[in-house]
Amino acid sequence: MLACASAACQREPAPVEVGPTPDRLAAGERLPESETAFGLPLPRGMRLVRHFKDAAYFSGGVKLQQALEHLAKHVTPASAELVTNGAVFSRVNVTGAPAGAPPLRITLKRTQRGSQIHVEQLTPPPPVVSGLSQEELWRKAGRNPDGTPIDPSQLY
Repeated sequence: MLACASAACQREPAPVEVGPTPDRLAAGERLPESETAFGLPLPRGMRLVRHFKDAAYFSGGVKLQQALEHLAKHVTPASAELVTNGAVFSRVNVTGAPAGAPPLRITLKRTQRGSQIHVEQLTPPPPVVSGLSQEELWRKAGRNPDGTPIDPSQLY
């Protein structure tokens, strides 16, 4: 019995397989070439400055003309309105975006060190409610016709 116990102690432990960690690249995986915003690939050299739920700001040492040409290749319609020190794509869609993706408004500005890009996702306005009586509109807003809350525990 003692021989079995000593033989078991001499065996090497089985190797433990460890999957890729989230902060490491897998074998053959490369870093992304450039930043993206709402599926829109931005020119190389642009870096994220600020981001919000529906907007993002990028800045970098890319000339305005280069940034404009790059973005025009990736949006439809590809025409931009030139403004003082920049350009604006008023309402565009990313080429190859899934159907139903909200349009974007892209503003480019020339800066001392290159350019700045502001990408804003345009969400459609809520549908207009029509055909309801005045009382039904108040009820939909959670109020009585005199403006008081329907639920007394609701704050004024």
